[in-house]
Amino acid sequence: MTQHVRRAFGIGLVVLGTTAAGCEAQTQALGVLLGPISTIQTRSPEEDSKSHAGFTVGAWADVATPRSWLSVTAEAAIARRGATYVLSDGFERQVDVDYLTAAVLPTLRASLGSVSLIGFAGPALDVLLRSQASLELQGAFRFGTGQVFAGIVGAGVEYRNGPTTFRLDGRINEQFSGAFGGDVDDVKHRSLEVIFRVGMRPSR
Repeated sequence: MTQHVRRAFGIGLVVLGTTAAGCEAQTQALGVLLGPISTIQTRSPEEDSKSHAGFTVGAWADVATPRSWLSVTAEAAIARRGATYVLSDGFERQVDVDYLTAAVLPTLRASLGSVSLIGFAGPALDVLLRSQASLELQGAFRFGTGQVFAGIVGAGVEYRNGPTTFRLDGRINEQFSGAFGGDVDDVKHRSLEVIFRVGMRPSR
C-alpha cells in the first residue's frame, strides 16, 4: 500500500472520530462487545490459508447524529487473527496474531419499534500486540507489521429495552495493507466476525 493511501486511511479515521465526538446529539449507548472470529490469510487463491478460529473482546460507543436513521459506532477491542496451514507432512501449523483494533463505523438504522435493522461500513486500524507462529512457520511469519489498515462492512439487528441495548452483528474485516514483512509482505487477513454487544444509555 502506498504512503498516500495509508495517509488517507489515517485521515479518514481522524475525521470520522472527530465527527462522532462533535455530533449535536449525545451518546446513545456505551457498552462491551465480544464474539468469535474466523480468519484466513490471503495472498493468492492457491496460497490462502485454512480458516483459523479467534476471538474479539472490547468496548464500543454509539453516537447519535441529527438524523435519527444515522449514528456513528466507535469501538476499540483486542482481536486474535491468524491462520492454519497444512504442511507437506500432513499436519496443521498455526499462526496467531493479536491486535489492538480500532474502528469508526457510520451506521444506518431502520427502526421497527424496539427492534432495528442496521448496516454499517468504515475504516479500521489493527495495531500489532503479538505475533506467534509454529516453529516451522517462524521463518516466514516472524516479523509482523506494526500497523495494518483495514475496512469493515456488515449488518445486524438491535433490540432496545429501556436504557439497555442488545445488538448482534455479522461482518467482514478486510486488511488492505500487509500484515507481515520480508518475503510475505503481501499477506493480509480476512476475518468473518460475529459480534454481540450489550450497552447502556448514559445518564443525563
